[in-house]
This record gives sequence, structure tokens and C-alpha cells, in this order.
Amino acid sequence: MPPTPVPLRPTRGELAWLFGPLVGALLSVAGAYVVDGSGEVRQYAFLAGWAFFALAFLGTVRAPRRGGAPAPAAFTVTRLAGRPAFAAPPAYRVMCPRFGGLLVFPVMVWGASPALAPLAAVALVGGLLAAVRLARGVPAVALTPEGVVRGYPVRRTLGWEQVGPPELRKAGVRAVLDVRATGRRSAWARLPEVTTGVNLVYLMDAVRHYADQPEPRYAIGTDGEQERVYAELLARRPDADGHVSPQ
Repeated sequence: MPPTPVPLRPTRGELAWLFGPLVGALLSVAGAYVVDGSGEVRQYAFLAGWAFFALAFLGTVRAPRRGGAPAPAAFTVTRLAGRPAFAAPPAYRVMCPRFGGLLVFPVMVWGASPALAPLAAVALVGGLLAAVRLARGVPAVALTPEGVVRGYPVRRTLGWEQVGPPELRKAGVRAVLDVRATGRRSAWARLPEVTTGVNLVYLMDAVRHYADQPEPRYAIGTDGEQERVYAELLARRPDADGHVSPQ
């Protein structure tokens, strides 16, 4: 049996990392302008806002180290635009604190310099749209009977006939999976190990499997195919459940 996959949507705790620092920073900055106090009072309010930014940054740093366990070698079975799919959700334990920190930053820029309020507002709206998309569970990438689907920033599909050999490579101390279109050197989708909720070795093998074999594609997005492809890929690479370690 495949291991338990990452849920398609973030948990309440992960959502707290996503929106909690923003709420704290907004209250701090609002308090700095509403409270009729001395400059020292406002200074402490801004310091509290920056503390929420530091908290989100701390969550981003610590999240990949918690437990040290790799992402599971399993997809989330779902439907994407009405079609069955194998989804690779984002690694929410990393992405939610990361976006939480990005949302705090424009709030503090606005608080520190009101003249930059229009620029900060544009950055905040863009960040909120991305955060809502993350909270709704838009997968990092998904496999469908038609091809590989990339969900960000715009949903696009690369047909199986156009999928080239995926490449697993090192980027610093982490691994990155590049999904390429046939005949193209640049990556069509780039999936870092730390932000992807599926084991990259398993994901790479699955993309190769369906690109090379048209017959099983029709069953993508079903529980039965999830079990079948897991057993087949694990038989080829017994360490697929382990840490990603490209040569």
C-alpha cells in the first residue's frame, strides 16, 4: 500500500502560520496610528510588527528540519477542473510560514513610511491572492490522463506526447526536479524538494512511467491506479520511500 499522502489543503495549524503573522502585524501597525501616545509607544508597536515577521521567518527555517522525514512517495487522488488527477500538493509546513512572512513585509513597509503605502498595498494584494490560492490547495503539479498540469501562476498542461525526460539535480544542498518539454532545455516546471509534498524520486519515476507508457494513463486519478503504479515503481526502485539523493 502507498504511504499516506500529503493532504490537498493545509491544516488549521498551517493556515495559522500563513495568516497569523499578517493579522498580528496589521494590529500592531494600526495600533501605532490609532493609539494617541508618544513616539515611544509607536516605536514599540512597530517592533511588535517586526517580531511577527521574525516569527514567520523562524517557521520557514525550522519547518524543513522538523522530524527530518522526506515527503511521502504517494500522490493525493483528487479531481482537477472536473478531471481525475494525481496531485502533488505544496509542502505546506514550509510554504505557509514563507508566505506568512512575505505578507507581513509590505505591512511593515507601509507602517514605517506612509509615502510607500500605494506600493505596499499592491504588494500586499498580490501576496494575499497567492496566499488564498495556497490555502485553497492548488497543487504544485498534477498528473492527469492528458498530461502534466502546472498550477502556478497560471494553470497550464503539458501533453504526455510533449513531456521530455525529467531531470533530478542538486541545487545547493537540496534537490530540484525539472520537468521539461521535448526539445527544450529550460524547465517547464521546476519543483524544489523542500516545497513539494511528494517524494521527488517517486514523482520523477511516475512522470517517466506515464510519458513512456500510454496505456495506464486513462486510470490516472483513481485509487486502484495509485496502488498499481506505486507497487510497480517501488519494485524498480526499492529506496523510493527514502530521502531524495540524486547523483
